[in-house]
Amino acid sequence: AGVMECRVSANDDIDKHAHAQSLHSLEDCYAHSARGPVHISSNAISGTVGDEDFGVTIDKALQLNRHTEYCQWMQHTHDQCDTCSKTSTDSKGKKVTTSKKCNCRRTYTYVKTWRNHRINSLLFDQPAAHHNPQRDPFPAAAFFSSDARVGEVDLDVQVLKNKHSSLRGTTRNVNWTPA
Repeated sequence: AGVMECRVSANDDIDKHAHAQSLHSLEDCYAHSARGPVHISSNAISGTVGDEDFGVTIDKALQLNRHTEYCQWMQHTHDQCDTCSKTSTDSKGKKVTTSKKCNCRRTYTYVKTWRNHRINSLLFDQPAAHHNPQRDPFPAAAFFSSDARVGEVDLDVQVLKNKHSSLRGTTRNVNWTPA
């Protein structure tokens, strides 16, 4: 299938013929996106994307990735054993000492930590005292703009969702904690 390279320029100083070629190239990108990778490069990309669960909307964005973490209990185990020795006489009359671990004690400690995956606390030594959520209410997700545009042309959301496509542009992290 190969890779389709799409370069779209919507600068005012570009002549209409070159712009028309760019738009034709974008239509080719749509057709190619179902078959293979698409790379779009432009300074005139716009769109709005949001995460309805958190009521977040970001302008001038094509994709929003939700990475969630939860404060949860984590169990650590520590085993401590004594060394027990036993001396015996072998068949030739020689004394032989053997050592092994004995009187082992297991202790558990619990700490709160932020994790992006669920920690199953049901298997803890003390699950009732260190309860973690049993489901992930807001799993990681990717959201795509439904009003994306390249210059004056609407950008099909399927191009954005195509796992082989890449849209390069300015990225920014938005760290957000609900009140």
